[in-house]
Amino acid sequence: MTELFIDGVSVVLPKDFSIQVKRENSFITKNGEYTYDITLQLTNPTNATLYKHLYRLNSIQKIESKRSAILVADNRVYCNGTEIITGWTESSVSIQIASGNSELNYFIGSDLLISFLDMKTTVPKRGDMDYITKTYPEVDYCLAPVVNRTTGYCINQWAYGKPALEDTYTLQADGQYWFPQPYLWAFVKEVMRAIGYELQINQIENTVFKNLIICHVVETYKWNEILPGWSVKDFFEEIEKMFNAVFVVDNRKRTARLMIKPSYYADVEVAHVLHVEDAYEAEIEEDNEAVDAMSSTNVKYQMPDSGYYRMRCFPDDFSKNVKRDVIPIDFEPDVTDQMQRMNDWFRGNGFQKHDIVYTDALTGREFVYKGRTFNEGWSVFEPVNEFKPLERENAENTVELEMIPVELAFSDLYSYVGNDKNRPIKIMIPVVDENGTSDENGESITNVLEQVETWTSKESQSKETIYLAFYIGLVTYEPLTSGRYDFPLPFTDLYTWTQSYKYWPTNDIGATLALTTLDKLFYEGGYDIDFDKAIKIRSFDPNVYDVRLVFEINNKRYICKEMEFTLDAYGRKGAWTGTFYPINIADVPGVHWILENGRWRDFGVWLDDGKYIDV
Repeated sequence: MTELFIDGVSVVLPKDFSIQVKRENSFITKNGEYTYDITLQLTNPTNATLYKHLYRLNSIQKIESKRSAILVADNRVYCNGTEIITGWTESSVSIQIASGNSELNYFIGSDLLISFLDMKTTVPKRGDMDYITKTYPEVDYCLAPVVNRTTGYCINQWAYGKPALEDTYTLQADGQYWFPQPYLWAFVKEVMRAIGYELQINQIENTVFKNLIICHVVETYKWNEILPGWSVKDFFEEIEKMFNAVFVVDNRKRTARLMIKPSYYADVEVAHVLHVEDAYEAEIEEDNEAVDAMSSTNVKYQMPDSGYYRMRCFPDDFSKNVKRDVIPIDFEPDVTDQMQRMNDWFRGNGFQKHDIVYTDALTGREFVYKGRTFNEGWSVFEPVNEFKPLERENAENTVELEMIPVELAFSDLYSYVGNDKNRPIKIMIPVVDENGTSDENGESITNVLEQVETWTSKESQSKETIYLAFYIGLVTYEPLTSGRYDFPLPFTDLYTWTQSYKYWPTNDIGATLALTTLDKLFYEGGYDIDFDKAIKIRSFDPNVYDVRLVFEINNKRYICKEMEFTLDAYGRKGAWTGTFYPINIADVPGVHWILENGRWRDFGVWLDDGKYIDV
């Protein structure tokens, strides 16, 4: 028997009810799970009472007005999601059930702006050291200093001070403006919460990218105002693109996981499909989304055209024409400090050339020579082209990332002796353009014809670049002539040097936004899946499988692209069909079938004493 529960009410299905239910693997497609249209008659009291709200249907545009919808057949849940009304007449109503990733995509697919969400408000306390010394996940934002290029003012300004009678240093708050710089993954969790989901697992938090923050100068305590112009859909897609990841939704528990694609099938279980009636080779779709993976495309940051970013990422034609030389691997290979290795190289005769880009063959990093300091023995050099594109042989497409490393530039922070402000110390800290904070429509309208052409509606905010940096607490800063200090400094690369100053993050994790690091952690190491040899099967196996499992069919292993079931008013009808791709994968946990109390148990969908259990 098939039942449909809308908001807990069992609706009356037509006697000739028939529906095709499809489940798709979000590793391959963006749909996840969904159903085709269901048409319900309003001529019976149950349905008529349930849909008496149709006369005010305009209210369904709000997420909270969507009602739960559960489709059950033969004591198995085929869809558990949200009702979407697609049309109605006086005697009938047409609905869809959005479930899993389809449900998430529906909620955010209408360009829902982050600025329209009900997100948290955090008001920092002046001088609160927890948001300087602690990091994610202990705290969900930091108070790192950031310069507003438009106004020239530094928000979250800290000063380094030494109490008069103590031998330890402390940080002191300076200035009046304190605004949260959210950790990227805390922000993702908060967006998820605002649309009704809980992000329970985030595999990226187990990498060096755990401590990324969103650098901004929007003077607000409200998190929904930090990224003006960004829709939830665009933001999530940018996360998936940059980190080669996918959001996987559990529609029953309204939870989600953010899975890195090369780790998607880690520790996955194997399902053995029974009663396979027919298997044959399927036609391959030319636009298969899974084939166009980040491991096979060129990747570049969508950098602003400025002097700073040209140094960090050379223009293509310049990179091809500039003079180059190589620092060989066998040059002091035992020196682990990159700065010492470069200093020793540039101290040698004949290597102080200003018109050459030197590439260290040991690390792949590039440098230019700038001169010498008055501190005898030290050369002045600068890393360049850190964020150069990934260029792959025979790649036909290029992916551009809209989340980019923040610009770092010198700004004055101050030291204190006792309570007296001492001389300023120049520190390299993030510099961000002021985006989305000015009121472009604030002036009075003096010329309607001119103003209407340039008018910007609040509902159509322009989307600005998201600037990222690492924050790991206090980092060491060392002017070579005046001691050593600790400051709350974001950074974008493992090391940053310039002029006679150096500072470095006190970590050994290799945190950098270089695309070569993204490539190693997220793009390389994909699964051996043959997307050119899909098979289709017909099976009478009574179980309803999770499409994200690895499947064993006729002693061969596959991943599933999609499954399709036919349901009528009396339950599942006939065989179900599925499309699968061969996969070569190391051995994973095997047989999952357990005979318990005389019934077959199959991972969360089984009968036990006549009751349906789904965990």
